[in-house]
Amino acid sequence: MDTNKKSNYTKTKHIRSVLPSQSTFILWVKAGGRCERCNRILYRDTFDKAFEYPIADKAHNVANSPDWVRGDRLRSQELTKDINNILLLCPTCHREIDRNRKRYSEDCLKKIKKEHENRIEYLTGFTKDKYSNIVTCVFDINNTRTPVIENMAYEAVMNNGYFPSQQPTIELGIQGLSENDSETDFWNITERSLEKSFYQKLLPRIEKDGDIKNLSIFAIAPIPILIKLGQLLTDKPNAEIFQLHRTPKTWNWLQDENNLDFKIIPPKNTGTGIALKISLSDSISDEDIKKTIGENVAIWTLTIKEPNNDCIKSKKHLDAFKEKIKEVLREIKRVHGTNQKINVFPAMPISTAIEFGRVWMPKADLGLIIFDRNRKNNLGFHKTITIGK
Repeated sequence: MDTNKKSNYTKTKHIRSVLPSQSTFILWVKAGGRCERCNRILYRDTFDKAFEYPIADKAHNVANSPDWVRGDRLRSQELTKDINNILLLCPTCHREIDRNRKRYSEDCLKKIKKEHENRIEYLTGFTKDKYSNIVTCVFDINNTRTPVIENMAYEAVMNNGYFPSQQPTIELGIQGLSENDSETDFWNITERSLEKSFYQKLLPRIEKDGDIKNLSIFAIAPIPILIKLGQLLTDKPNAEIFQLHRTPKTWNWLQDENNLDFKIIPPKNTGTGIALKISLSDSISDEDIKKTIGENVAIWTLTIKEPNNDCIKSKKHLDAFKEKIKEVLREIKRVHGTNQKINVFPAMPISTAIEFGRVWMPKADLGLIIFDRNRKNNLGFHKTITIGK
């Protein structure tokens, strides 16, 4: 045997045998049986997954000899059996960190170890009641489809304190329609498609005892469809509604503790019709509403100081919206009675549209006629979906 190879082999054998068996067991548990650098499983062959055997190296950060890579004259002996100084690695990563000693400094390896072991502890800490089924609802917007990226959804679910269920994602929606959203057929087709997929794919599993405990909803669709989705869901199942943020582009809820002040503006005059203008992501003028449904209309407004696409940043903002939309529905009913429908003109983020549909109560609230603004060819607002009697 080559002398250099023999020396390397002896060193590796020595490193593997340094830790007592109990400490070795604890290290394996903390690492989750995976390489702490590349996350490779350390008890299964990469190519033949049926062949299981331990392939891990126990690699010292501060080497157990001052003459080795990252060795220290004073601390090597002291830290030789300290589990906090040892990483569980695959042989490839072990060789890599020893060859690139400048890149893999002591501080760098400490960070790698800490992040990996913290992740393992976090992921294995989810109890069964914290599993959540992912539901996606994607419809074309202006003949353009924007898919929900699965790994972004998984990350958002885990950051929200849940773990993605191992069951397949429940997909609602339809893409590739030849009709565009300025045509009546588009709304008839999309509403029927949503109802069909909801009643076939999701509702039976919500109602089946013990099957689904939590839902995580990721949706990209025209606003009227999102309100309809919320109405189908109702507020009965435990459902977390997520918002796609533009900056940074993520489905994770952002850490924004600032209050978002929603303002209800009553109508300036009474009318034979009722309109609810929701100006959150964009402004809507009263004149556009009057052009659509006539001059004699009482226009209620729910808005914020500066409407913009990224106004809903945190769950706190979404919760505040839910309370305010319930309040305005109650006020409209109190002032106008129960014999009319509300003409809804929405400019609102994804999550608020779904929650609007969820908080709407069929027996308590007035029916809704949802309008949509079509900027293509300057078509203005047009009627899309009706909810309730």
